[in-house]
Amino acid sequence: MASRSHYCINSRVKAAKDINDACIEAITSEVNHCRHISKVEKFLAKDGDMMMSKSVEELVNFGEDNDLCPYFMSREGAKQAELIFCPFDYIVNPTIRDAMNIDLDGAVVIFDEAHNIEDVC
Repeated sequence: MASRSHYCINSRVKAAKDINDACIEAITSEVNHCRHISKVEKFLAKDGDMMMSKSVEELVNFGEDNDLCPYFMSREGAKQAELIFCPFDYIVNPTIRDAMNIDLDGAVVIFDEAHNIEDVC
């Protein structure tokens, strides 16, 4: 999992000062609708298994090649994943954790570079 700024393939959104706000505007706007998100659910229902074990870069390349939003592909894929890699602030920060719908009930959490957590807390 990563942020919209890491995944975005929409040139209009990427050019914006605030990619998060521009993305939200693009997915809710009827005028400037982001075409990359419209096929994600249908694709994952049919071919979701092929998204397993893709890095951020591989998912971005796949999204560009197939006109699919890598950000929403990763969000949807995470719902069924058994193993998810993400920045540790996604776990530690309750605001980010809630926004990403991360449920830690019954989860095993392993922190790489755990000595950095103290600074974040």
